[in-house]
Amino acid sequence: MPVEPDEPLERLAVAIAGTGQSLLRHLSMIPPFRPATPRCPYLQKHCETEMITMTGTALRIALAHHEAWFAKDLDLAMTYVADDIVCDAPAGRLEGAAAYRAFLAPFVQILLGTRMIGAFGDDETALIMYDTETVPVPHAPGAEHLTIAHGKITRNVFLFDRAPFDAARRSAT
Repeated sequence: MPVEPDEPLERLAVAIAGTGQSLLRHLSMIPPFRPATPRCPYLQKHCETEMITMTGTALRIALAHHEAWFAKDLDLAMTYVADDIVCDAPAGRLEGAAAYRAFLAPFVQILLGTRMIGAFGDDETALIMYDTETVPVPHAPGAEHLTIAHGKITRNVFLFDRAPFDAARRSAT
């Protein structure tokens, strides 16, 4: 179900991965961060690390979008995307919802799973980082910096490591 911008904000979890334990101790001393149990069902399911609470409409929308497209439900994922979205990706700039969907669709077809590494956000922007498992490669890390306006993603700076895919392509030939 899409997140409405006027819904009450829930506390969301932010994952600190692996060696981030010392970082967690430092961050827990700085308000508004405080150790907590994740309340976001998506992060409870997909994060394997300790959590820090954080709130923000943009973060909620970013996580809902992430969960939808990683569940291979592009129709639901696109309900969080503005018609005039601008996406800067390794292959170049994409403009408009149709181009954005066309960009995501091939990756969704090879996606096997995902693990959230971290997620941060406020009411206007969110940053999520994750590792994906795909048909050609077992680890393909990615990150997205999303800008939200009026409950929709208007901009996405999308980064991912192309090296594992290039190596898989070379070894296949």
